[in-house]
Amino acid sequence: MAENEVSKTNSTKVSKKVSGVLGYDSHFWEQWMLGSLAVVGLVGVAVALFTAAVVISQRRENAETHADFEKYKVETGKDIAEANERAAQANLVAENEKLARLKLEAQLAPRSIVQAQQEELSAKLSSFKSQVVTLQVSPATSEAEWFMRNLAAPLKDAGWTIVMLPSDPSPTWLNPRGVIIQYASQPSGTDDAASTSNAASHALAEYLTSVGIAAHAIGLPHIGGNVTIAIIITDK
Repeated sequence: MAENEVSKTNSTKVSKKVSGVLGYDSHFWEQWMLGSLAVVGLVGVAVALFTAAVVISQRRENAETHADFEKYKVETGKDIAEANERAAQANLVAENEKLARLKLEAQLAPRSIVQAQQEELSAKLSSFKSQVVTLQVSPATSEAEWFMRNLAAPLKDAGWTIVMLPSDPSPTWLNPRGVIIQYASQPSGTDDAASTSNAASHALAEYLTSVGIAAHAIGLPHIGGNVTIAIIITDK
């Protein structure tokens, strides 16, 4: 009997040893599990906080990047507008310089009527027959004398009688500059002759002006003799 009791006591002791894990009972492991869950919960909270911080930081950085980009676009647009304005001003200056240069070249260039223009002028004036015209240069310059001969050609081809007078060395102060076309408004002949010389003078002045040569038709009471039109070529 005593041996059986000893055997039961030993079995109970072995059972208690087997029921523990790593030498710890279930209560220990329950406490460890609860502690682990608490740690996991804290880690989860930390992860959530870190995630929220990252999201907020990214949004803030995105907002700052967007603001910087908008500022860059405004500054870039301003720079582009200023550059365009400077380019436009430079183009305007260049255009004005070009116009001034062309104007100066036109002022310095000798007056001339090219062959095609001479033919056109002759055709235009050919309807005014029997005009007796004097040509004179005042003041005498090589450019004015050359142009006088250049102008005489289409007038002759139009059937006008040309008389070239000696050049006058002194300028004609009373007349405007350019080609002065004087016609007799009260000739010794008929009114038809006055009307014809008037129309012929204005036709010549208008054509010369159209090709860039300053010309003026001026009516005078009398010119002298049988002359119907007196042309005086002054400086430019």
